[in-house]
Amino acid sequence: MKNDNHLDQYLKRIEVNYPTNRCTQEYLNQLHVGHLTHIPFETFDLIDLKELNISPDYIFDRLVRQNRGGVCLQMNGLFTFILNKLNYNVQLIACGIYNNEIDDYFDGNTHLALFVTLDNGTKLLCDVGFSRDFLTPLYFRTDCIQFATNGFFRLIKDDDGLYYRLERGFLNENDNISLPTSSSPQTHIIDINPKRIK
Repeated sequence: MKNDNHLDQYLKRIEVNYPTNRCTQEYLNQLHVGHLTHIPFETFDLIDLKELNISPDYIFDRLVRQNRGGVCLQMNGLFTFILNKLNYNVQLIACGIYNNEIDDYFDGNTHLALFVTLDNGTKLLCDVGFSRDFLTPLYFRTDCIQFATNGFFRLIKDDDGLYYRLERGFLNENDNISLPTSSSPQTHIIDINPKRIK
């Protein structure tokens, strides 16, 4: 794999070594954790009512060269740029954030996540742009509860069958997994039309 100046700068920023061979799920895990633990979720520009700039050059300069953070579109945009350079098969997916307390979305399609398909066909959900999400990528499967270093997660289909919802849970006192209830605002809706996933 040929060295690339963008990759070198990014990997230095997140303190992850250059891959020694083809990119694997283990390496994707390292990148995901490295990004989340070194590049902060930052909303200063939104607070200052500045226009959100999502051009790749601006995002790279801001998040990597200036050592700043960004919002989901910038964070996942940079992650997509890097994964593409590393020859991962990446698809951006539009998302919305659901609030259980009001039983509705905050706003539709205000978030962005990544759907990654590995060479062996494994499908993963990545998201480095949501401050309370999973630390390592999740399998894109609806038949299990997954542990992702910082909690338990379950991907389920909505009642209408059109979209997926990601729920976060924790171990309770009895060592049982406790997933969100209607009073918990921990649910993150992944607004994915399955027909768009290839």
